[in-house]
Amino acid sequence: MERLVVKNFGPLKDIDIELNKINLFIGENGSGKSVLAKIVTIVTNIKNLDEEKYIFKKLNEYNINFISNQSVIKF
Repeated sequence: MERLVVKNFGPLKDIDIELNKINLFIGENGSGKSVLAKIVTIVTNIKNLDEEKYIFKKLNEYNINFISNQSVIKF
């Protein structure tokens, strides 16, 4: 089982979840479900040795630009 931690990233303020084979995100519009799903897709498909550069590149491809000096994404 893998764990994902996301803090201060756009609408995601403090997320700490265990990722299973199937994950279901439920919430109101604008709560960050799509952003979280895209982050899960990105981090679970890391094949590049330079993981941080890969993550930022993929986030940019998804037009997600919430990153700040207080943002944390750990997988």
